[in-house]
Amino acid sequence: MEHSMSTLKTNTIQAATGTTVNVASGQVLNAPGHVIQVIQGVFKTQEVTTSDSFQTSAIAQAITPSSASSKILITISFVTQVQNTTRGRYTILSSATGAALTPSGETSITAIEAANINQPITIQHLDSPNTTSAVTYSLQYRNDTNGNNCFIMPSDTPGYITLEEIAQ
Repeated sequence: MEHSMSTLKTNTIQAATGTTVNVASGQVLNAPGHVIQVIQGVFKTQEVTTSDSFQTSAIAQAITPSSASSKILITISFVTQVQNTTRGRYTILSSATGAALTPSGETSITAIEAANINQPITIQHLDSPNTTSAVTYSLQYRNDTNGNNCFIMPSDTPGYITLEEIAQ
């Protein structure tokens, strides 16, 4: 049996009946730029480190991309507090590479420098994991002054991680 490829050009796709247009089972509709799946985790346990080396937080979530060409938009929102004159630093760790995902090769994404005050932070990064295997993204945090406290989610404030797979 011979198979041929063709291109269908149209301005509108409309359901023959009802309001739903379905893609047959086992088939994939490629719509670049569209969100394929969204996964969110909520975390409520306070964490603290006195280390000036990055520590991996419990704020973590796994996603299994449906295509190796997909991008993953990672959004992590949490409240932090640092002690005395220390500076908190925060980054995202990818299990796909085992490396921190930071802009322009920096060692951290965000630095907070206001002692003993709860401060909300949102970190975003668009990753290209190039896999269809599960990838876990985790928040990492540390302080610049070894021995001072850097808190994640102080006072029972929740932290969130949202992963969105974006079709390419």
